[in-house]
Amino acid sequence: MKRLNRRNNKGIAPWLKWLLIIMVVGVVLLVATCGIGGYFLMKQFGNIADPAAAKQMASGIATIRELPANQYKYAFGMDMFGLCKIVGIQDEQSGIQFTLITMPNKEKGLTADQLVSQMAQQGVPTGGASSGSSSTTKIDVKSQGKTQVGGMEMPYITGIAEGKNGEKKPAFIGCVLPSSEMAVLVCAFSDTGTDIDMAKVKNFLSYIENFSPSASAAK
Repeated sequence: MKRLNRRNNKGIAPWLKWLLIIMVVGVVLLVATCGIGGYFLMKQFGNIADPAAAKQMASGIATIRELPANQYKYAFGMDMFGLCKIVGIQDEQSGIQFTLITMPNKEKGLTADQLVSQMAQQGVPTGGASSGSSSTTKIDVKSQGKTQVGGMEMPYITGIAEGKNGEKKPAFIGCVLPSSEMAVLVCAFSDTGTDIDMAKVKNFLSYIENFSPSASAAK
């Protein structure tokens, strides 16, 4: 329980912080090279950590029933110029970090099963600002399956993600294709236990009523 309390006080999980850092650095570089024009682009990222803005962005990805305020918290939301959207939601009771990610799939033309496998093999961003490096951590797959989420079949994998310092975290990655040109990934990482708590993951997924086919503006 003490570990969970420390986790809640820290807020966003380290790998999510690193993902945000990478994106924010990219925007800062854009401002530096584009001058005033870049400044106006920067303005759209000013409310990254605004729960209300994150909730609104999530509604553009999926229709999510009202989440219990005593359990779930919208942590951040980011729209990368329509290329992808990322929304983080924290389960403050279990310490599980959920992330909704949209990504274009027009050129790749992969199936949801293929995208899940690809994510597990290529890994997810991890690290921290102090490390000065951007690495990825692969998922050691322990199980795979399919479940119904928002009226769609979601293939998923569960396993263990190992960070650069050897820290291992239970993980879940699922995917749906609301349209032929766009994919939505649902990721979950936990700081506790040896396996991701699928009961808690499915409880969160049960709040998703449907996915928007226009969640990403990428064409």
